[in-house]
Amino acid sequence: MVSDYNGSDRHKRGKQRLASICRRHGYLAAGDKDDEFVVVRPGGTSCYVIDVIASNGVRVLAIEIDGYKGHSTRRGLLKDMHRTAEICALVKDIECYRFAFWQLANCPDSLIAQELGLIENAQRSYDHK
Repeated sequence: MVSDYNGSDRHKRGKQRLASICRRHGYLAAGDKDDEFVVVRPGGTSCYVIDVIASNGVRVLAIEIDGYKGHSTRRGLLKDMHRTAEICALVKDIECYRFAFWQLANCPDSLIAQELGLIENAQRSYDHK
């Protein structure tokens, strides 16, 4: 069972799907089982729990999933930007990615993998030949 602070089954399935995509491309992934990655913040403030963390020994990816409608208010967007910036400052060389449920809903796994930089974009590959 996935330990998830908001209890949403859709959120759990999203985490499982993203972790599975990363694993298929040679990454070790956590966050879709009882193996969450926690970023400890200084000064006794609350920790950040990353939805999915993945690494292949060269890259470390932090992947966040927003709610179905995403965070569309100015305040929500600023909070997301601050969270991402702080995670990047606290965890050396981490790459942060953020998806909303609506982005994942009908998106093929191959396109998600491209967005995460797990596979080369077909057009870019063609251009370099």
